Amino acid sequence: MSLTIKKIDTRYTSDGEGSQSEVFTYDVIGTGNWIPASEGANADGVPRTGDEHPSKNGLFVTDISASHYRGQPDHIRISVTYSSSDDADQPSREGGGGSGDSQNFTPLDDPFLIEFTPNISRVLLKDDLDGKPVMNPNAEPYEEYGSRVRLDGVCRWNQTDWDQTESDKWQNVINSQAWSVGDYRFESDTILLSYVVGNVRYYTDENGDRVKYHEMTAGISINNDKWVDDELGLNNIRRTGSFYFVNSAKKEKQPINRSGTVRYDLDENGFLLSLRRDVPQVDPPEFDKFRFYERVVFNFVDKA
Repeated sequence: MSLTIKKIDTRYTSDGEGSQSEVFTYDVIGTGNWIPASEGANADGVPRTGDEHPSKNGLFVTDISASHYRGQPDHIRISVTYSSSDDADQPSREGGGGSGDSQNFTPLDDPFLIEFTPNISRVLLKDDLDGKPVMNPNAEPYEEYGSRVRLDGVCRWNQTDWDQTESDKWQNVINSQAWSVGDYRFESDTILLSYVVGNVRYYTDENGDRVKYHEMTAGISINNDKWVDDELGLNNIRRTGSFYFVNSAKKEKQPINRSGTVRYDLDENGFLLSLRRDVPQVDPPEFDKFRFYERVVFNFVDKA
């Protein structure tokens, strides 16, 4: 495997009485595939336990530690300590390799991460920022458009178990409770979950055994104004139409030659809510209620 090795930092200390130490920090970077920390620690160019300091006599490598940097699968951060302490052992280089993968990091240790993408759409503006309808005195709408931005995200994490048949229940649902996972926290009813998928992967543990795990992805959309309008999970839609009935038999409609450019506020029976033909809309209007989303507790992430 091709590995890139970079020396990125050093830190020197001295107690003024002859005891000295210096820590060299290295980054070992692969090509995208997961690599164990021990492979980074043993890469060519990384010092071994017992190696002498490149420029200061009497300092030898006494400690090597390596771990994945910020959960990245192919990025290993290595600290190499040169020390002159009398009580520090200075073993020979034979069979070196340092502490290597002493922390035994695996793909299951990778953090839960979300990659966000802005979704920008062009929408017809029905009301301005003050709630005033965007229309002329004759109730004809102006064709003014604005941009609506919604954050969509792809969640990625690894976990041991996943039943693929569970994917069906995690479609078109929203979080009925506040959802906290990893470094993220979202208020209730603000996350629309479109899908959850788990793909089988394998890694080799410290004993050389092949271990199965699942590489997980989930698609979400964020609406900080909430995806529903009330605690019952219902959405309110302003009850409007391009025509209204003018008698109880509902045999006569106004306007007869409707163009669809004017929206009339209606009552629950389809009559003009204002009761005045010259007043197509009123404040406050009435709303019809619909249920578009299932509200559930989000517990599909098996990760502390």
